[in-house]
Amino acid sequence: MIQKIDIDDLQAGMHICGLKNRSGASSFFMNNTLIKNAEEVASLKKKGFTAAYINIESVKTRPSARTEPGGGVAAGSEGPRTVELDNILREAPAQDADAKPAEPVEAQTFTLKDPLDIKDEVGFREEIKEARGIRDEAESTVTTIMHDVRMGKSLVKERMEKTVDNIVRSIFRNRDAITSLANLKRYDAYTFTHCVNVSILSIALGRHLGLRREDLFKLGVGAILHDIGKMLIPEGLLNKPGAYNETELSLMKQHALLSADFLAAARFIALASIHVAGEHHERYDGSGYPAGLAGEKIHFFARIAGIADVYDAMTSNRIYQKAIMPTDTLKFMYTRRKIHFGPELVEKFIQCMGIYPIGSLVELSSGDIGLIKSVNRSDLIHPMVSVVLDRHKRPCRRPLDIDLATENKRRIIKAVDPEIYAVTVESINP
Repeated sequence: MIQKIDIDDLQAGMHICGLKNRSGASSFFMNNTLIKNAEEVASLKKKGFTAAYINIESVKTRPSARTEPGGGVAAGSEGPRTVELDNILREAPAQDADAKPAEPVEAQTFTLKDPLDIKDEVGFREEIKEARGIRDEAESTVTTIMHDVRMGKSLVKERMEKTVDNIVRSIFRNRDAITSLANLKRYDAYTFTHCVNVSILSIALGRHLGLRREDLFKLGVGAILHDIGKMLIPEGLLNKPGAYNETELSLMKQHALLSADFLAAARFIALASIHVAGEHHERYDGSGYPAGLAGEKIHFFARIAGIADVYDAMTSNRIYQKAIMPTDTLKFMYTRRKIHFGPELVEKFIQCMGIYPIGSLVELSSGDIGLIKSVNRSDLIHPMVSVVLDRHKRPCRRPLDIDLATENKRRIIKAVDPEIYAVTVESINP
């Protein structure tokens, strides 16, 4: 677990995970940096830092410290890792809220499974009704959380954790059911829907990679709360229809740090989840924000959530942007994989989502309109399709499921804009 303490309470032998400066902003997050002596504490004070987030495993014998609990250990961490503080201080001028950590986060060691070895517990039709209820409840929970934060209230643990746990359970039962619902968008409640979708998509990719349930939970918590800092930004700026000026853009970019800082101040958020909130806008080539981290310096979970965040944002109608079709979004992300996201993770995300993602519409060579029901992960161009409109574009009395891997007469010829036809997974009875 991590705790927030006054800089005056920092002692040699403690391991710090983050710092705050005089302005109250979180400066940066590192991982278990060892404080070796009083001189290093004095250096931090001189730099203008007023508080530190520490790994309390290193201070169990120091009960006199004034502490404010704030989270948990990073996923995959096997204990404190020593980092030279001098290297970090060279990169951290006094009161610089955007200072970069000189060292990468600890190497995340996950035993990733072959996605083809991952089996669903139940079928799509059996899970879809349950998944709808979970998604609706998740959106209600996020709406409540966000409104509470804007009103200055603290984060409620039980409902949020239950929501994320339900999403994890649904994805284990059937990874395609609740994932298909992430393609359903609400223009009037974008921020809340977006947070739920990013959590669903992040957990789905995490499961595709074979992460453990406890790691998926931490990933999901960070993802569902990744934009909570936006509630600390003036609402008029958040909903501004036009382009931001330089000052406004700079303020908007603070939301990642505000999210990480807010979660770090809670009593139950794992450090891995805090990394997701603070680093989901970092980019593989170092061009992201707020710290300009690059490559493996970006927490593995934050890289997963960053991919989910971009995908959902691009496929959603926004005040200033029309939604891009899922297939075109994946094509764009693939072209930027080496620059923004890291090539391997983007390729895994496409394998997880499918070239034609679940819930998207396609036109078949027969003229029928089909809705993608599931992905054939060993043959991405031949998914399971539910024919919902006949070749005359009239609704079918009962959707016809077709496995294109075994179908010889029909094939996909193109993706179809869902706004043309009022058909979604939600409109089809299980």
